[in-house]
Amino acid sequence: MQVDELEECIDLEIVKTEKRRLELFLGILAVAFIMLIANITLFPSTISETFLDTRSINLGAYVTISLFILLLVSRWMVGKIAHCEKPLPMWYKYYSIVIDSVAPFIWLYYIIKWEANGVFLDSPLIFIFVPIIIVSALHLSFWLSFLNGLIIATIYSLITLWTFDNYDTSYMLPSLVYYTKSVMFLIAGVCAGLVANELKNRLTVSIKTQEERDEIESLFSKQVSKEVVQALTESEGATFKVKASVLFLDISSGTFT
Repeated sequence: MQVDELEECIDLEIVKTEKRRLELFLGILAVAFIMLIANITLFPSTISETFLDTRSINLGAYVTISLFILLLVSRWMVGKIAHCEKPLPMWYKYYSIVIDSVAPFIWLYYIIKWEANGVFLDSPLIFIFVPIIIVSALHLSFWLSFLNGLIIATIYSLITLWTFDNYDTSYMLPSLVYYTKSVMFLIAGVCAGLVANELKNRLTVSIKTQEERDEIESLFSKQVSKEVVQALTESEGATFKVKASVLFLDISSGTFT
């Protein structure tokens, strides 16, 4: 298989993994929205004590719904691309990374601003970035995963700096703790990138192996039985001895030997 053909096969596989990635995030957002509604319904007093400004909880619902719609549109776009058997355009890859990284920070920024409380830097919302970085490995690109971690780390650092400069944070952990979180996000992006490279390498080997098997089957399928072809493909170059009977047919004289 030529290099261009191999890259094309990998690009088509990336389209498939992108579909799975979007479906996974749609499921996560659906669960998050259900949990948000459940908390508002079952624990209204706790919600009112936590969020003094009603805009905060409303924005959470709006951001979740908006991101869900954006991902649905992305899933539709990827489905169209997959149907045409085309690779994902580069602009889409950067678009998806930016949307995944930036959207949760919109809520975090306005919560801190409206509530005038830096404690939301420790919000469970921060955990959403863990699956975002992990699943970025499905892009099968080290640099996209690294960019994902870099964007998240940078924005979290900037919000930390802004929070400690503008609000009373005497009751919070030292700012170094939050900057360390940023570094951990960056490290997670690097790790996801390394996983992405390993997945791509394994996929490349898998495609090459399948191509070699197809060539062997095409070469020998008309001369020998399926069992022999299967033995050849499974031997992976190893030699072995077998007992076999061979029948020669002389068609010109019509005699058997």
